[in-house]
Amino acid sequence: MLPSSTVKIILYLVTAYPWRTAVALGLLLLAGVAEGFGIMTILPVLNISSGEGMNDTSGISAMVTSALSIFGLPVRLDILLSLFVGGIVLKNGLTLFAMRHVGHAAAGFAADMRISLIKSLMEARWSYFTSQSTGSLANSMSSEALKASATYTAMCRMFAEAVQATVYAVIALWVSWFVTLGALIFGVVMFAFLSYFIRLMRRMSHIQTSALKSLVSRLTDGIISFKVLKAMGREDSLGPFIEQEAKEIRSAQSREVVAKAASISAPEPLLAIFLSIGIFIAVNNFNFPFSKFIFMAILFQRSVTRIAAFQNFYQNLVRSEATFLSLKDAIDRAAAERENFTGTKPPALQSSITLKDVFFRYGENAVLGGIDLTIPKGKFTAVVGPSGAGKTTIVDLIVGLIRPNSGEVWMDDVPLADVDFHAWRGKIGYVPQETILFHDTILANVTLNQPGFKASDAESALRAAGAWNFIAAMPEGLYTPAGERGGKLSGGQRQRIAIARALIREPELLILDEPTTALDPSTEAEICETLRKLSGSVTIFAISHQPALMEVADIVYRVEDGTVVECIKHTIR
Repeated sequence: MLPSSTVKIILYLVTAYPWRTAVALGLLLLAGVAEGFGIMTILPVLNISSGEGMNDTSGISAMVTSALSIFGLPVRLDILLSLFVGGIVLKNGLTLFAMRHVGHAAAGFAADMRISLIKSLMEARWSYFTSQSTGSLANSMSSEALKASATYTAMCRMFAEAVQATVYAVIALWVSWFVTLGALIFGVVMFAFLSYFIRLMRRMSHIQTSALKSLVSRLTDGIISFKVLKAMGREDSLGPFIEQEAKEIRSAQSREVVAKAASISAPEPLLAIFLSIGIFIAVNNFNFPFSKFIFMAILFQRSVTRIAAFQNFYQNLVRSEATFLSLKDAIDRAAAERENFTGTKPPALQSSITLKDVFFRYGENAVLGGIDLTIPKGKFTAVVGPSGAGKTTIVDLIVGLIRPNSGEVWMDDVPLADVDFHAWRGKIGYVPQETILFHDTILANVTLNQPGFKASDAESALRAAGAWNFIAAMPEGLYTPAGERGGKLSGGQRQRIAIARALIREPELLILDEPTTALDPSTEAEICETLRKLSGSVTIFAISHQPALMEVADIVYRVEDGTVVECIKHTIR
């Protein structure tokens, strides 16, 4: 009996791709029948070759003779051999065609799992997304999806071997219960003998999957932080963690390789033992014609070969089971954290966004304690204050990434909870505190490769962000590579490109999270001037602990310990 986890995986795969699976399994079934018929012609061939005639008490030779007579063909050696070859060729042709379907389905399975994962992640709540490891998600998207797709191929190959073993068993039972019983006993013994190695491979596969996910996660975090580690001469601190996990993977992989080698090597001596015992018993206790004896030996050998092949593909299924379950679990956990948009009203910002008596806490940690502030439409509103004062939490509330524990965020006179959040976010341009660009061209970084945006749209956005002059001076212009995480550009240049990325969508609300924190005073002044020019054409809301923004903002709130302590500037130009 297969373990329940394996049965569940097989049922999932069959129901996920019913049409392709049905076609593939149907072709494999026909392939097994074709091979069986081809093998059945061997007995009359042996009868003729040995001079024993067509006397066959099992009736196989009579059935082949009847089949030939239907088509008006005589029972001749050349015709029988042609049928044998034709059956084997047809079997392999059908198998090849079936595996073509299997290959397409396996590739589609990997793609579907990747798409399901990324879709589930994109629809998950922000709090869930931030709790996940970047490296772990990257590992799931790449190697885990690829390895998990091997489960489908292994399942279909298991079915193919089971069908062909069944066909041989039926033929063997037709010829002799002795051969059938011997093959059945061999299969039971081999499964029992190899069960330990299968359990070992399943356990080692789970260990490898877990350790590899941890290794990739830690390595990704290390690469992101490598500049900091390198600058402090502490890059060697990353090594011990990675080395430990690499050793775990090596140990598990070594034991899995040994188990795999043992499971491959064991069937052959077992087959030799059983075949020898069978020949000895048959020769000394049964009066078989030589042709029938040889035919039985062929049937036995091919039957146990198919059983061994079934066992091998079952082992492959077990080896890929851990990655499949890990990937499926990642998809299910993300899907369970899906955002629930209850609001249906279209966003229509007419006068202001207002936070009224808003409280928010992360667990037991109070972040906002009854905050009140207003962001007028078309004006530049800034919130300043020390780190940890709750500024970023205010942004997350306005965007709808989190909901207040009490109080409400209002859009004009409509509670933000009643607004369609997806549509509302489509009207927001967001510039994060840490500006990260993709390893792609400046054009791609501004447009995010979204259809509908042209180079002229990117140019307009870059001009509005005050970035066009330095972009135009580059030899490749818009098609200049930004480098890994934008490393080929200065901090100020990256920040302007990030602003352009936010402006290209012509947002109603432009949000900037600490837009000048990492900039030198000169660049900071240039960014502030850019924002001053944008004020009036778009509603701007910026948070910072830098005093420079206070000079260009229309309204400035000071926040400390989760509350507005004062409105230090209120100038409406």
